[in-house]
Amino acid sequence: LKWCFKKMVTLKITEQLHSVNRKLKVWSVEFNFLCLITLWTGLFTAAAWADIVWKFYFYGRLALWALLMSVLAFYVYRIFSTLATKHNDFATAALLEKSFPELDNRLINYVQFAAEPRKTAAHHAYLRRGVPELKYVNYQQLRNSSSYRKLYITAFAVLTATAASFVFSNSNYNSAVKRILNPFADIQRPSVASLIKVDPGNTKI
Repeated sequence: LKWCFKKMVTLKITEQLHSVNRKLKVWSVEFNFLCLITLWTGLFTAAAWADIVWKFYFYGRLALWALLMSVLAFYVYRIFSTLATKHNDFATAALLEKSFPELDNRLINYVQFAAEPRKTAAHHAYLRRGVPELKYVNYQQLRNSSSYRKLYITAFAVLTATAASFVFSNSNYNSAVKRILNPFADIQRPSVASLIKVDPGNTKI
């Protein structure tokens, strides 16, 4: 019965550590995705407007395109590397100990003793106790709500500005967007001049 109780305690703590690790992964992916949307969309919109003003030639558009692709590749890599990272009880326990000093090294000691292949009587006594302090830990505090809130507001503002650029701008903006997204295409540079009227016959300017 003692062995069963100890095993149940160990499984419960391991499940809690797995749950924390999953939450950390989700939050990390969420953060990187928001950064990707905000930074990429902001750079994209700024590049399109810059092309309208300065009318970049091929190498200028190629540099902007390369910058956009680099930002995209960087954050996609971070997201997939986060998802591919294997769970580590020791790392998760160390993070919890650092974030919640009230655990007083009890969790990290528990994880280390549980992984010990040759346990002494002291190890077994420590493991039977478990880590009751975990009941009072609020894992949600690991997520910096203030930073996420600011990031969401920034992302919304950037997306709104991008949408407004498409809705309220003329054909020059659409032309600039195509030129930035595909610098290899032979698309005419945007122009501020517009054809108002054509009169037949010869004229002098």
